[in-house]
Amino acid sequence: MQVLHRAMDLRQQAAARRLEGGRRELSLLQARLDELTTYREEYLKDYRQSMRTGFQAVAMQDYRHFLGRLDQAVNQQRALVEAAAARARQLTEGWRQEKVQTQVMGKVVDRCRVEEEQGRERREQRECDDRATRGRGGRNLG
Repeated sequence: MQVLHRAMDLRQQAAARRLEGGRRELSLLQARLDELTTYREEYLKDYRQSMRTGFQAVAMQDYRHFLGRLDQAVNQQRALVEAAAARARQLTEGWRQEKVQTQVMGKVVDRCRVEEEQGRERREQRECDDRATRGRGGRNLG
Protein backbone atom coordinates (compact mmCIF):
# COMPACT_ATOMS: atom_id res chain seq x y z
CA MET A 1 0.00 0.00 0.00
CA GLN A 2 2.77 2.40 0.87
CA VAL A 3 4.45 1.75 -2.47
CA LEU A 4 1.22 2.62 -4.26
CA HIS A 5 0.83 5.74 -2.13
CA ARG A 6 4.41 6.77 -2.96
CA ALA A 7 3.76 6.24 -6.67
CA MET A 8 0.65 8.40 -6.47
CA ASP A 9 2.59 11.04 -4.58
CA LEU A 10 5.20 11.08 -7.36
CA ARG A 11 2.42 11.48 -9.93
CA GLN A 12 1.05 14.43 -7.96
CA GLN A 13 4.50 16.01 -7.85
CA ALA A 14 4.89 15.54 -11.61
CA ALA A 15 1.48 17.15 -12.15
CA ALA A 16 2.56 20.07 -9.95
CA ARG A 17 5.71 20.53 -12.05
CA ARG A 18 3.65 20.47 -15.26
CA LEU A 19 1.29 23.02 -13.75
CA GLU A 20 4.18 25.28 -12.78
CA GLY A 21 5.55 25.04 -16.31
CA GLY A 22 2.15 25.88 -17.76
CA ARG A 23 1.80 28.88 -15.47
CA ARG A 24 5.29 30.06 -16.34
CA GLU A 25 4.50 29.77 -20.06
CA LEU A 26 1.26 31.69 -19.58
CA SER A 27 3.07 34.42 -17.68
CA LEU A 28 5.70 34.82 -20.41
CA LEU A 29 3.10 34.90 -23.16
CA GLN A 30 1.00 37.42 -21.24
CA ALA A 31 4.06 39.63 -20.71
CA ARG A 32 4.77 39.53 -24.45
CA LEU A 33 1.14 40.43 -25.20
CA ASP A 34 1.37 43.35 -22.76
CA GLU A 35 4.56 44.54 -24.50
CA LEU A 36 2.97 44.33 -27.93
CA THR A 37 -0.17 46.11 -26.77
CA THR A 38 1.85 48.90 -25.15
CA TYR A 39 4.01 49.27 -28.27
CA ARG A 40 0.91 49.39 -30.47
CA GLU A 41 -0.68 52.07 -28.27
CA GLU A 42 2.50 54.17 -28.39
CA TYR A 43 2.79 53.75 -32.14
CA LEU A 44 -0.86 54.70 -32.60
CA LYS A 45 -0.31 57.78 -30.44
CA ASP A 46 2.66 58.79 -32.61
CA TYR A 47 0.57 58.16 -35.74
CA ARG A 48 -2.21 60.41 -34.48
CA GLN A 49 0.31 63.10 -33.52
CA SER A 50 1.87 62.93 -36.98
CA MET A 51 -1.56 63.25 -38.59
CA ARG A 52 -2.17 66.50 -36.67
CA THR A 53 1.14 67.98 -37.75
CA GLY A 54 0.67 66.76 -41.31
CA PHE A 55 2.78 64.30 -43.21
CA GLN A 56 2.90 62.70 -46.62
CA ALA A 57 0.44 60.13 -47.87
CA VAL A 58 3.21 57.54 -48.26
CA ALA A 59 4.19 57.92 -44.63
CA MET A 60 0.52 57.62 -43.61
CA GLN A 61 0.21 54.46 -45.65
CA ASP A 62 3.35 53.04 -44.01
CA TYR A 63 1.94 53.85 -40.56
CA ARG A 64 -1.35 52.15 -41.39
CA HIS A 65 0.39 49.12 -42.84
CA PHE A 66 2.59 48.76 -39.77
CA LEU A 67 -0.41 49.24 -37.45
CA GLY A 68 -2.15 46.44 -39.33
CA ARG A 69 0.84 44.18 -38.77
CA LEU A 70 0.91 45.14 -35.09
CA ASP A 71 -2.80 44.36 -34.79
CA GLN A 72 -2.14 40.99 -36.37
CA ALA A 73 0.73 40.29 -33.97
CA VAL A 74 -1.40 41.34 -30.98
CA ASN A 75 -4.24 39.06 -32.10
CA GLN A 76 -1.87 36.13 -32.62
CA GLN A 77 -0.30 36.69 -29.22
CA ARG A 78 -3.74 36.98 -27.62
CA ALA A 79 -4.66 33.60 -29.16
CA LEU A 80 -1.45 32.11 -27.73
CA VAL A 81 -2.28 33.53 -24.30
CA GLU A 82 -5.81 32.12 -24.45
CA ALA A 83 -4.49 28.68 -25.45
CA ALA A 84 -1.89 28.78 -22.65
CA ALA A 85 -4.58 29.82 -20.16
CA ALA A 86 -6.73 26.88 -21.27
CA ARG A 87 -3.73 24.54 -20.85
CA ALA A 88 -3.05 25.99 -17.41
CA ARG A 89 -6.67 25.37 -16.41
CA GLN A 90 -6.41 21.76 -17.62
CA LEU A 91 -3.13 21.29 -15.76
CA THR A 92 -4.67 22.78 -12.62
CA GLU A 93 -7.56 20.35 -12.82
CA GLY A 94 -5.20 17.43 -13.44
CA TRP A 95 -3.10 18.42 -10.45
CA ARG A 96 -6.18 18.74 -8.24
CA GLN A 97 -7.34 15.26 -9.25
CA GLU A 98 -3.91 13.80 -8.52
CA LYS A 99 -3.85 15.58 -5.17
CA VAL A 100 -7.27 14.24 -4.16
CA GLN A 101 -6.32 10.70 -5.21
CA THR A 102 -3.07 10.94 -3.27
CA GLN A 103 -4.88 12.22 -0.18
CA VAL A 104 -7.44 9.42 -0.40
CA MET A 105 -4.69 6.84 -0.77
CA GLY A 106 -2.87 8.40 2.18
CA LYS A 107 -5.97 7.96 4.31
CA VAL A 108 -6.29 4.33 3.18
CA VAL A 109 -2.64 3.70 4.02
CA ASP A 110 -3.07 5.36 7.42
CA ARG A 111 -6.17 3.27 8.11
CA CYS A 112 -4.34 0.08 7.12
CA ARG A 113 -1.42 1.05 9.35
CA VAL A 114 -3.78 1.62 12.29
CA GLU A 115 -5.54 -1.69 11.64
CA GLU A 116 -2.20 -3.50 11.45
CA GLU A 117 -1.11 -1.90 14.72
CA GLN A 118 -4.38 -2.78 16.41
CA GLY A 119 -4.12 -6.35 15.11
CA ARG A 120 -0.57 -6.62 16.40
CA GLU A 121 -1.61 -5.27 19.80
CA ARG A 122 -4.51 -7.77 19.97
CA ARG A 123 -2.17 -10.64 19.09
CA GLU A 124 0.32 -9.54 21.71
CA GLN A 125 -2.46 -9.23 24.29
CA ARG A 126 -3.75 -12.73 23.41
CA GLU A 127 -0.26 -14.12 23.72
CA CYS A 128 0.15 -12.45 27.13
CA ASP A 129 -3.26 -13.73 28.21
CA ASP A 130 -2.41 -17.24 26.98
CA ARG A 131 0.88 -17.20 28.86
CA ALA A 132 -0.82 -15.91 31.99
CA THR A 133 -3.53 -18.57 31.72
CA ARG A 134 -0.97 -21.33 31.18
CA GLY A 135 1.07 -20.01 34.06
CA ARG A 136 -1.89 -20.02 36.43
CA GLY A 137 -3.00 -23.41 35.20
CA GLY A 138 0.42 -24.88 35.85
CA ARG A 139 0.53 -23.55 39.44
CA ASN A 140 -2.92 -24.91 40.28
CA LEU A 141 -1.77 -28.40 39.32
CA GLY A 142 1.27 -28.45 41.46
